[in-house]
Amino acid sequence: MEKDWPFASENDTMRTVVFHEGPIQPPFICNFDMESDMDLWNILNPDNDVTWQWNEVGSNVEILYDFNNPLNDYLVTKYPVHLKPGTAYIVFDYNAYATYPESMAVLYGQSAEPVEMAEIGRMEGFVAGGNPYFLKELE
Repeated sequence: MEKDWPFASENDTMRTVVFHEGPIQPPFICNFDMESDMDLWNILNPDNDVTWQWNEVGSNVEILYDFNNPLNDYLVTKYPVHLKPGTAYIVFDYNAYATYPESMAVLYGQSAEPVEMAEIGRMEGFVAGGNPYFLKELE
């Protein structure tokens, strides 16, 4: 019996990636060693300009410098990290390119919206080769 649909005889298999949809239990470690690590993050780029991207050469995530506009882009965990009462730590490495001064803030909250988060750390005017390590103890 012949079918009318033109692709009836071809492979109709479909593949998709499925992500965990609940809170992530600590420790949450993301080294950005692979491009697929970006799947754990949402990129918020409200003005649709330069934004976060994975860099294969350095195996890291980066945002390129914009000489004309300050950047207001965010990298937010796709799923909440469930921190238990007591003490938790946030640790990451950061750096800048050459001598262009950069600034960055670390936000924390129960919402994925930056305006609803609290600032827990700010690095102002750092350049390449500075103090590329952030450690914050949350109580």
